[in-house]
Amino acid sequence: MDEQVRGGTGVETAVLFYKIDKEEVESADYILWAYSMIEAGFSSPSLFILAAFRKDASIFEVEDYFKRACRELHVNNRPDFAACARAFMKVLADDIAKSEHPSITFELASRMFHIVRDLEYPKDLMVWYDISESIDLLAYDPLHSDMNEADLISLIKREAVSYQAGSS
Repeated sequence: MDEQVRGGTGVETAVLFYKIDKEEVESADYILWAYSMIEAGFSSPSLFILAAFRKDASIFEVEDYFKRACRELHVNNRPDFAACARAFMKVLADDIAKSEHPSITFELASRMFHIVRDLEYPKDLMVWYDISESIDLLAYDPLHSDMNEADLISLIKREAVSYQAGSS
């Protein structure tokens, strides 16, 4: 069952584990994961209970049912941190592509860079380091920046779309 979980709804599962690892997970994340698992054809008693919780339910109770659902679905092998982080980057890239506000675009790009830092600067993601440097330069020393805001946003969106296309 593990391969099916990673294959069928793997991105959602990896993203959830990333949020758990970074202590950013909320009850709503677990509940949305349960919905995606049910939509993908998985079923277990705890999965259905988890999906029935309100999004503002107690995190402790929701986590308990998440753990039960994982046991019932035989989700024994969680993806490694790097795979989870890269899956979350895909979510951020999607948000960047949809963003219509410069401040949100810059914030999302900064989050991308923080993940690159957490992953210890893999070569294939160094463009996000460069983007972070360009954001800082534009914000704190605009006279020495070789890009204006519109050009930088265009670059960020291009790289986000490229990341979406290149990630699996």
